[in-house]
Amino acid sequence: MWNFEDGEDLAYYDGVNDTIISVSLIVPSAGTLPEHIRFLLCLATPSEIWLLGMMYSNTNSNHTLRMQSSCPILEVMPDPLYCLPTENNYISCIESTPNGRIFLGTREGFLLEMTYSSIPNWDGDSLQPPIGKTGHCTLVNHSVSAFSLLLPSIITSRFHNG
Repeated sequence: MWNFEDGEDLAYYDGVNDTIISVSLIVPSAGTLPEHIRFLLCLATPSEIWLLGMMYSNTNSNHTLRMQSSCPILEVMPDPLYCLPTENNYISCIESTPNGRIFLGTREGFLLEMTYSSIPNWDGDSLQPPIGKTGHCTLVNHSVSAFSLLLPSIITSRFHNG
């Protein structure tokens, strides 16, 4: 991501070794993260889903015209705040609601929701969560009925095939 007005500020993340197949910028749920985390960058790879914190930095920078600017710069945090496996789902799209809920669509047609909670022992006094700490998150499949969870797939496939 970069400042499109002058192309000077470039924010990047090189902590993912796999191919990124879907991306979305999300406003986090109110009260879940410290106030300085303004956005979450959701990255999906074939094997994992990552949520990276993004915050504004008010450092001064010199632009090409040698004029001082105090525009806030959007920075990506170096370590993921949340990470979980895709459970063999190929994430083809990521959407969010204004209140921070994250929905993922799969190539197989499933609707998943990634839920996340606050990070233990991180009160926001420091810019980074405690070392090695990530928040609890889960994937909820809204496309699977309770009935299909109770019956083996061989029985339910016969219902679909007639």
